[in-house]
Amino acid sequence: MKALYLEELPLGETFRLGNHTFTAQEVSAFPFPQSLLAATGWMKCYVNFNATARAERVARQGQEPPFGPSPGVDELKLQTPVKAGDTVTYTSTPTTKRAFASKPGWGIYESANEGRNQRDELVVSFKAKVLIAAQA
Repeated sequence: MKALYLEELPLGETFRLGNHTFTAQEVSAFPFPQSLLAATGWMKCYVNFNATARAERVARQGQEPPFGPSPGVDELKLQTPVKAGDTVTYTSTPTTKRAFASKPGWGIYESANEGRNQRDELVVSFKAKVLIAAQA
């Protein structure tokens, strides 16, 4: 996904964010239930995805549209424990978007996100909200 402005986000189109293979060291060092590793891995992939998309935008247009903070996540579900050697692939599907009437130039979009292991078992899923710049 290269589009970053609110108006450019295609609803319903699933984007592959990346994947992460968890090592035995990561699994044994994690102080929470192992399935929470997937949420941590998802955040790593999401941050990397955003950095790549922003760099592509700057290269094409010489500017970087701003992102705001995330108002949070809902419906976090940790389905399947992550084991050493598991490769979790992360995807995000924008589901809704709207411009703010009270804050011109800004909007919010919501997405359905999930991580699946190499056996296509759902490991983690949640809905996220992100503030995003709208085109001027």
